[in-house]
Amino acid sequence: NSGSYTQVMYPTGHQGRSPGLESNAWKFAWIKTTDARNYLVSRQKGASWSDTFYGYSNTAGTTPTNIGKAGCGLLSIVNAVYHLNGEMIAPETLADFSLDPINNCRVNGVGTDGPKLVKLFCNSNYGITYRIKHDPDNDRADGNPTKLKNCLQNGCVAIAGVSNGNKGHLIAIVEYNSSNNTFLIFDSDDNMPCGSWVSEYTLYNTYWGDGVGSPVLIIRNR
Repeated sequence: NSGSYTQVMYPTGHQGRSPGLESNAWKFAWIKTTDARNYLVSRQKGASWSDTFYGYSNTAGTTPTNIGKAGCGLLSIVNAVYHLNGEMIAPETLADFSLDPINNCRVNGVGTDGPKLVKLFCNSNYGITYRIKHDPDNDRADGNPTKLKNCLQNGCVAIAGVSNGNKGHLIAIVEYNSSNNTFLIFDSDDNMPCGSWVSEYTLYNTYWGDGVGSPVLIIRNR
């Protein structure tokens, strides 16, 4: 960052002299920080997927909903994975995968089963190059700031549940800055600032109303 601008690196395709030996081609550019925060984090109400069917908002399965209203779990995974390894998952694809009766990752009236969706999607044929280890010491932070900080500083990203009264919400936590004890939050809710650095106190006590709950799901590279 410099003043009100942020430098970004973006892919422009492949370049190389022979098939199979290409290298990724990238360019750098300076853009307004406000634009960076709007465009580098995928939102639930993105025009391409907001109206995509995503299960039912009630346990009886009679009130249909969509990604724009109920896709925070999906978008938290999309944003976390993109930050982790640059792999962009189409939210519509992830929604279809979650809704598939074989996978059954969408719980009507509740939301997305994040750990199950990450586990199953990682093991599918989508070329995602990360995994989670299902071990209490490795894939969950459980409301422990120190454990979360250690995971983020070791190249991992996280998905955490926050709440505002009775309303639950999932966000991605992707970086930790030890110099000022802040966390970088990717929030897909259109009413929240995305790409925001927040203090430990804010994250655990006041963010989105009541702060981070547990467990916190840790996603790591292979």
